Amino acid sequence: MKITDILKQRWREASALVNQIDEERMALLAPTEKRWHASLDALQLVNDQCQAHEHIRCEACQAPIFDGDRYLGVDTPLCEECAPPYQDLIDAPESFVDGDGNPATPEQCREWFNAHIAAGGSPTDSMARSA
Repeated sequence: MKITDILKQRWREASALVNQIDEERMALLAPTEKRWHASLDALQLVNDQCQAHEHIRCEACQAPIFDGDRYLGVDTPLCEECAPPYQDLIDAPESFVDGDGNPATPEQCREWFNAHIAAGGSPTDSMARSA
């Protein structure tokens, strides 16, 4: 048997398996399909209504951030749920910038972390804050 014949057969078998599993997936999704589409429609309606009001959106999850909500950042805002915890100052100091927009040093990050802890904070607290 030639290699091309073997490859053709292997392709047919693999393709048939993908098609079979895809049919199984669709059967599993069918009971929730209408509810899923209805929830997408509801989300779109709320998103359309949110656009009528001026606010920013989280860069990570696209959640609207309203006045009074806690968030982190200006150019790339993150909502409270997506903002990193203070522990990231220690674990990933290269991710942070100082007040001038320059890369923060590990020493600066350690100072910020220590100040948060000294003020009664926890390493797991979100870095988000009220505007």
